[in-house]
Order: sequence, then C-alpha cells, then structure tokens
Amino acid sequence: MSGLALAAIGAAASLYAYANYSIGSAVSMGPGFFPFYLGIILAALGLLISTVSIGTTVLDNVNTSFGSLVLIAASIVLFGFVLTQLGLIIATVMSVTLATFASQSYSSHMSRILVAVSLAAINCLVFVLVLRMNISLWIV
Repeated sequence: MSGLALAAIGAAASLYAYANYSIGSAVSMGPGFFPFYLGIILAALGLLISTVSIGTTVLDNVNTSFGSLVLIAASIVLFGFVLTQLGLIIATVMSVTLATFASQSYSSHMSRILVAVSLAAINCLVFVLVLRMNISLWIV
C-alpha cells in the first residue's frame, strides 16, 4: 500500500512539473528538470516496493498500526519545521530518532542514536559535500 502511495505521489509530481515548468535537457536544465525526473524515480521505486511486497510474506510481521504511521508522519513534519532553525545535523537526528520509535526492531536507545547519527552524517556528505547545496549544518 505504501509503495502505491509513493508511486502516486511520484507520478503526480512528474505530471505537475511537466505541465507547469519547462523541463529542458541534461545540458540545459529547466526549472522542471529535477522535480520531473525525481518524480519518475519516486514512482518507479514505489512500483518496485509494491511488486516486492506482494510476493513476500514479510508484510505479515510489519507493524502498520496507526501509532506507527503517526510517528513517521510527525518525524517528517518535525524535520521540515526545525531544519532552518537548527540545521541539517540536528534536524536529521531529531526526526530519525522519532521515526525509530515506530519500529519494534530497535531494542536499545543506543541503536536508535547510532542510526540517527549515521543518517545525519550521510545527509551531510550527500547534500553539502557532493551536491554542494547551501544548507546550514548547525544552529543558525
């Protein structure tokens, strides 16, 4: 079900970008280039997730309770609200730590913190060093 939701969001983003912005090319990118292709990738990943989940019984063991969905949604909203005030590292650690409470697989708080710090480091590497995005790392 979540894979289909990702596919729908990706398709909608691509259609919106295609209808409202010029796409351009890889050499001369328009304002719709990134959202169009990102939407296509998101839709493809959503379809892949749906296809894999249909063929497996792993979904029987996944806790998809309402509380878990609320925690994950809250972690995304939290990230959006605190990113500009606290910076990428603290926002990532806070939102990932909150999202890990939706899963029963994290037995200790140290594992939650380790995952959060690891993802914060990966975010810094990808968005700041590789993509050279102008994102504040720490409290502004």
